[in-house]
Amino acid sequence: MHSVRNDETAPGIRDALAIRALSERYAQAVDSGDSVAFVSVFKPDGHLVSNFGGAETHFYGREQLAQIPARAKDGSPTTMHFIGNHMADVTGDTATGVTYCIANHLREDRSNMVLMLRYLDSYSRDSDGEWLIADRRVDIQWTETRQADPPPA
Repeated sequence: MHSVRNDETAPGIRDALAIRALSERYAQAVDSGDSVAFVSVFKPDGHLVSNFGGAETHFYGREQLAQIPARAKDGSPTTMHFIGNHMADVTGDTATGVTYCIANHLREDRSNMVLMLRYLDSYSRDSDGEWLIADRRVDIQWTETRQADPPPA
């Protein structure tokens, strides 16, 4: 369920759903390795920072952001992101939000590094009325490594 902290009118609910859809499109683009789809969820001057491995890595603008899907595939050829809890606080044409995600990263040796993370976001609506991510912090809470079985025959 979405938490919409502006008035609970249909436009507020539509905004919250459109904003959640950004995280879902982001996840599908990473999983498919589609850089074009990936950057389309960000503002042209969008920013992403991740705290993976204890160090922060920043990506500024669509040119740098386009590198992320390929980097994800470098270490883990198969990924699968599950989007969970989502809250958005919409104020006019800007919003902030928190989205939970469980991100599976299957490596060549069939080990699966599972990241439990939160996306901490700022959004803005463009001149066409489309919501885009202005700033995303990928806040990794913890990881687990599991052995994955091969698909059934």
